[in-house]
Amino acid sequence: MVRPPHGYALLSFGHDEDRMKQAAAVWGSQPIAHFTKLALIKLWGQAPEKWPVLQVHDEILTYVRRGISPEEGCAWLRDGMCFETPEMPGFSIPVDTSYGDNWSQQVKVKL
Repeated sequence: MVRPPHGYALLSFGHDEDRMKQAAAVWGSQPIAHFTKLALIKLWGQAPEKWPVLQVHDEILTYVRRGISPEEGCAWLRDGMCFETPEMPGFSIPVDTSYGDNWSQQVKVKL
């Protein structure tokens, strides 16, 4: 069994090489997935003009009502994603923010 810091567990069966690959993948990706889930919960319902829509790997896609500056929307998103958990003190996800009308026309926002 593999148990990353936040307590999830993955039972481990099969050949040793496959088990080690699965363990490395879970240990490397599960804490980030947990952080983004917590960020979604934290951001949801905070402001009616800003809301998270979709988690894609380590990204959170959001809608922000027109009229809100990209800097304000991105600061809201960054503040919702940058935190620590008791299980991993000192660790937080670095956040790069961007905005645009669609995914292929994103512009980076420096905060």
